[in-house]
Amino acid sequence: MNLIMIFDYKEMNWVSIFLSVLGLAFLFLASFLLSKTKLCSWRKRKLDHMSFLLYIGILRALNTNFYDILAIFFISVLIVGILSIIPSIKLFDFFISKDHRIDEPKKELGINIILTALMLIYVFFITLDSPFAFVGGIFVLSLGDGMGELVGRSFGKSKVIRNYPKTLEGSFAVFLGSLTALTITYYMYKISIIENFLIIFLLAIFATVLEFICKNLFDNLYIPLSISVIIYFLNQ
Repeated sequence: MNLIMIFDYKEMNWVSIFLSVLGLAFLFLASFLLSKTKLCSWRKRKLDHMSFLLYIGILRALNTNFYDILAIFFISVLIVGILSIIPSIKLFDFFISKDHRIDEPKKELGINIILTALMLIYVFFITLDSPFAFVGGIFVLSLGDGMGELVGRSFGKSKVIRNYPKTLEGSFAVFLGSLTALTITYYMYKISIIENFLIIFLLAIFATVLEFICKNLFDNLYIPLSISVIIYFLNQ
């Protein structure tokens, strides 16, 4: 995709931009309502992460105009920033207090969120001419890593390594989630799933191994970055 770095409003789909930002607002509302349920905090956190990552991937898939994506990003950051400095709302503080792990200081979670956001921006730009690669990496992080924690913490009993938190059940869920994410991505971009099944299978295994060896702070960085870069070069 050739990008002409010209800001021309005539090339921008403002209806799509408005609907995309509105969808993000509904996600924030859903997250707030989820926080009022009786689900345990770590499940709420993981469902939040999965839904927001899926939405980012879908936005990238549906918005092919660079300037539309840029507008969605800056408008969203502006709205979140404004809502975060209003004393009665403090949106960013709300997510920090709601989503931090018991064993993870709030400051560390804040750093994690910022690093993940910077990583997503970096991957977006290095895969600018291949949105397929970006979407694949984000979907794997959402469904693969997400299902791994949901299943592993709920049902995981078979330790692979003694005194190591990862379990066989969780890793198998990561594999199935990654396999599903990649299959959906290939289907969305009308790339043959049957002809590329071996690649999908090996990428799912790679994502599973990567999730297994990464600590909590780094899986959000390495999984989408690695998967996106591999898909990008495989399709050059």
